[in-house]
Amino acid sequence: MTFNELLKELNINDFDLETQVQTHIFHKDNWDYEEALTFQEKVNEFIYDNPEQMVYIITSHPEVFTMGRGLQRNQIEQHGLVDFDQAIINKIDVPVVNIKRGGGLTFHHPGQVIVYPIVHIGRQKLKTIELINNLFKSTVRAIENNDKTISNLDFDRPLLGLWHGEKKLASMGVQLKRFVSMHGMALNVYPSQKMNRALQLTFPCGLPGDIYNTLVNVSEDVIDKENYRSNFIKCLKEQLLN
Repeated sequence: MTFNELLKELNINDFDLETQVQTHIFHKDNWDYEEALTFQEKVNEFIYDNPEQMVYIITSHPEVFTMGRGLQRNQIEQHGLVDFDQAIINKIDVPVVNIKRGGGLTFHHPGQVIVYPIVHIGRQKLKTIELINNLFKSTVRAIENNDKTISNLDFDRPLLGLWHGEKKLASMGVQLKRFVSMHGMALNVYPSQKMNRALQLTFPCGLPGDIYNTLVNVSEDVIDKENYRSNFIKCLKEQLLN
């Protein structure tokens, strides 16, 4: 089965696809999280059977929190992180979906660009941290190519993520299933008022909600946020296909 045949079999609609040699860039915005998760799982199986290929899913989701297996105790103690309090679920106007990846609470909304790399790290001769760092490097280059006013981006810190000063622009969490990656990076391009209200009560990745920032807030340009996001995605696709 080819990747195009998989898409037809799953009856996926309203998407863009770019393919170069063995790399596929699949783009579908504002996708229901659980539908996108099911798609990730199917693509994970496809890559397990076709390990020479790679798929990057670029998407966004309506406002949703995802909850992994929880923060590690040593992370909480070392960095002063705060794990998710289940008691606040009824106080936030955003659904919480439990998933199998490691880590704690993360958040998604339409103003993000989310990248899920589905890669057989054994066949591609990568360590997990190399896969993560390669995605961060591609993202930084895309940000800087799209917006010359943004610099000093940093992902070499004890707390995983993409940082600009003391503010976090992107979160990262990868799970391996039979050596094939799932989940990935959520980059905050522009804010969501609904999510900002929920962030006042939560600690994504164990951190206070106000530590998170967006590219449009960092940029010194006058920005049409949707065009800005679209132009960034074009730059990111170029980097991922290089």
